[in-house]
Amino acid sequence: MQPTFSIRSLFFLISILFSVSATAQEEGNPDYVEYKKQKEDEKKKEKTELSEYSFAERCYWGGSLSLSLGNYGSYIDISPILGYNLTMKWSAGIGISYKYFGGRNQFYGVTYSTSVYGGCVFTRLLMGEKFFAHAELESLNTDAYDPLTLQFKRKFINIGAAGLGLRNEMGYNRYFYFMLLYDFINDRDSPYPFSPFIVKAGAIFPIADR
Repeated sequence: MQPTFSIRSLFFLISILFSVSATAQEEGNPDYVEYKKQKEDEKKKEKTELSEYSFAERCYWGGSLSLSLGNYGSYIDISPILGYNLTMKWSAGIGISYKYFGGRNQFYGVTYSTSVYGGCVFTRLLMGEKFFAHAELESLNTDAYDPLTLQFKRKFINIGAAGLGLRNEMGYNRYFYFMLLYDFINDRDSPYPFSPFIVKAGAIFPIADR
């Protein structure tokens, strides 16, 4: 019996031959070879752009420090942070905060002082060379007025803020920054009572120089 070939088998055979021929022509084309090499280099760079950095080199520290002294009162804000670079543009970290308010109310003639303290987690995403997005969840222990007892009691207040920042880079993991954030929780007992907008400024430094 003579073997028979269907039209479908013939088209399938032709398509295989055409595909093999086209692939051979592409692989022999210098432009195609260079294109494939560039793509492979880009993928390799994406995977290993931080692989040459040690754990300590990926970490940074810094934060903000504010001090105001006057006849009517004093204000101190110490907020250190510790961060880690997940990629060259994205980082995350933790921080602690201590704020002191103290002085004498000239109108009522009474002396007051209070401390606010707590911690936060944050993340930052670099956009371009100077701007970055910042989001944080902060929990602060502060004096809050209790309308049931008509007294102030200590309680933790959550602040969920996000916004944009501007930085002046001076090297890897080394820059000054200024941020304008908005508190989306905006608790009535927030230690930032005047507005849901929060302004922060500070500096960042590397744990280990590269």
